[in-house]
Amino acid sequence: WWGSWGYGKIAYGVLEEHNYILAITSVEGPTNFEHDLAVSVQDPIYLLPSKESALNITVYNEGQEEEVDVEVRLFINGTEVMSEVIPVLMNDASSTLSYPWSPSPGRYNATAYVKPVPDENYIFNNRDSEFVDVSYTPTHVGDLVVDGDDVLIIEDVFFTQVGNIQVRDNAELIIRNATLDLDQDYYHKYEIIVSDSACLLTEEAHIVSEYQFDTRLTGNAEGWLNSTVLGYSWTPTYPSVEFFLYVQNNATLNVYGSEGGYIYFYDYSTGSFYGSELNSIYCYDYSVV
Repeated sequence: WWGSWGYGKIAYGVLEEHNYILAITSVEGPTNFEHDLAVSVQDPIYLLPSKESALNITVYNEGQEEEVDVEVRLFINGTEVMSEVIPVLMNDASSTLSYPWSPSPGRYNATAYVKPVPDENYIFNNRDSEFVDVSYTPTHVGDLVVDGDDVLIIEDVFFTQVGNIQVRDNAELIIRNATLDLDQDYYHKYEIIVSDSACLLTEEAHIVSEYQFDTRLTGNAEGWLNSTVLGYSWTPTYPSVEFFLYVQNNATLNVYGSEGGYIYFYDYSTGSFYGSELNSIYCYDYSVV
């Protein structure tokens, strides 16, 4: 015989002769609601004081129906600063709105809210909040990941990074007229990894740390170092930065008018510094310090 029990009515059956219980543990049903709007705030890595920037808000239609007259609001520190209406939002589609902003130094709470449409009962994703730091010396805690088609520009700041940096999947990290401080409390705690056709571009930049760290280019990655200083301040002095270029993945490094530590071809799969003919290094006016 068959019965049902519990939330969602899990079906089960009993084979009476042996008193075995046969349970259906997976039951397919609708994967989304008929009406379901969601919103997110794209928290920028940092904002400079008094420099016009943009806060981006993305609204998603995760329901099964097309929605009209979708109302979106943005609050900063509890004060409404933007209200927009999206005329039509197809199902499985999204729309991004931008709010131009020139904030003074400080820490702000940015909250986006999308008003539920009629018959929308699941509303837990209709609100999203993020803290935004506005500073000339911003600090990012946690791994910094740039991926997909994203481009992250660190410019005109002293930027402290507490964690690894990963640039991957065609993404680009640009450090221009800025200092990137990899904040470590012992050597090789964090590293910079550029992989899978991603690019690292530096111009008039300093990449520093109190302790030695590695920068790795792998998987068709490219590095362009222009007028860049790479180093660390720990004593005794060891080579500042080592570029580990994976032989099997065709990485390329271009260096112009820069200084730092030794640069190595490196086959990570064998632990060898030899046989790296698939990688390329082009150096013009590079000083080892």
